[in-house]
Amino acid sequence: MYFIQKQLLGQWKDGKNNGKGTFVSATDANGASRKYTGDWIDDVKTGQGVYIWANGDRYEGQWKDGERNGRGRLTYANGDQQQLGQFKDDKKNGKGTFVWAPDANGASRKYTGDWIDGVRTGQGVYVWANGDRYELRYSQITQQQLGQFKDDKKNGKGTFVSATDANGASSKYKGDWIDGVRTGQGVFIWANGDRYEGQWKDDKIHGRGKLTYANGTIKEGMWSNGTFVG
Repeated sequence: MYFIQKQLLGQWKDGKNNGKGTFVSATDANGASRKYTGDWIDDVKTGQGVYIWANGDRYEGQWKDGERNGRGRLTYANGDQQQLGQFKDDKKNGKGTFVWAPDANGASRKYTGDWIDGVRTGQGVYVWANGDRYELRYSQITQQQLGQFKDDKKNGKGTFVSATDANGASSKYKGDWIDGVRTGQGVFIWANGDRYEGQWKDDKIHGRGKLTYANGTIKEGMWSNGTFVG
C-alpha cells in the first residue's frame, strides 16, 4: 500500500503552493503524519505557520525558505517548551525562554537568555526546579562579562544562588566555572554566613584561600580537595 502526500485547502499560483495552505505528509510506519498550516511562497514554507511533527512536537511562528526563522514557540510532546524565542536556520538562536516539563512535584526548570545554534550560549538566567539560580549578565556600569554558557554548561565567570532554606537564607558562589563545575578563583558564601574566597578545582576548595566563619574565626592558607592543610 502506498501513501501520498496531500495538499489541503491551499492556494496555488503558477502550479505551486502560494498563499495560505495546509500540507499533510505521508503517514509513517506508526500511522502518524507531519502537518504544516500556514504561508507558502513558491512551494516553500515562508511567513507565518504551524508545523506539527509526527511525534507530536509543535512549532508555531515565523518561517523563511522552508526553515524556522524569526520569532516562534516550540512545544515538545513531552511537555518541554521554548516560549517566544528567536530561531535562525531552523535552530534556536538569539534570545528566548525555555521551560522544561514539570517534575513529579509540578515544578519546572527554566532558562531565559541567549542561544546559538540550539545551545545555551552567552547571557542568561537558569533557574532549577528547586529554586537554585545561575545568573549570567553584563554589568551595566563596566560592561564586564560576569557569566556565560558554553556548549550548554556553565563556563567562564558566573554567579550561582541556591534555593532558600527553611530560614529564608541562600548560599552563593561568584567566580570561575569550567564545564559546569567551580574551577579557578571564586567566592562562596554559605547560608549561615561562612565565607570562602580563593581557589577552586573540580567543585572543591583547592589551592590558596581564606575561610572566614560567621563567628569571626579565620583559616587562611593552602587547601587540598576541600581540606585545610595549612
